[in-house]
Amino acid sequence: MDNFLDDSTATAIINRKERATRENMHFSIVEEFPGVIGKVKHAIQSASQNSSLDVRLDHFRVDIGSPSSYGYTTCHLHSDFQASVSYVYTAVIYLSTEGIEFEGGETVFVDRLAQGVDARGILTSGGLDAVDAGDVVEPRKGRAVLFSGGLENMHCRMPVFDGTRSVLQLWWDCAQKFVKG
Repeated sequence: MDNFLDDSTATAIINRKERATRENMHFSIVEEFPGVIGKVKHAIQSASQNSSLDVRLDHFRVDIGSPSSYGYTTCHLHSDFQASVSYVYTAVIYLSTEGIEFEGGETVFVDRLAQGVDARGILTSGGLDAVDAGDVVEPRKGRAVLFSGGLENMHCRMPVFDGTRSVLQLWWDCAQKFVKG
């Protein structure tokens, strides 16, 4: 979804994260940016076509990274549910744009790897050639990507080669609301 966030909100999140880091303080995306949380929650419920889905924010991270901070040149395929069983849905909201603020850093969803590719799910910096079937999401400020956290959405972040890539990552748990009848 393009234009999920406006430029000023994206910039405000980055600035708030940088200030919290500088001052060694915690900040809460829920308390300081409730509109963003509500919008993502509504989008997940709409995409699931289940208005009774009880979606709860489990964890979030504002990831501001450059080539030196990431420190790797490979893309490690994973599903978020493998990291935590409460990561049922994931939202990635880009706070910067590839080609303007940084180079590289695409999000790659892999349906099938080409024959002979490392079975551990590691793509090298030239690794898009290794993807036989899947999608590549180019980061654009304000763009949101929502997906379920299971094995059906194996994904990774390609290396950042120059500049600073900023994203808001939100992991969601959910439960079915049961109505007594």
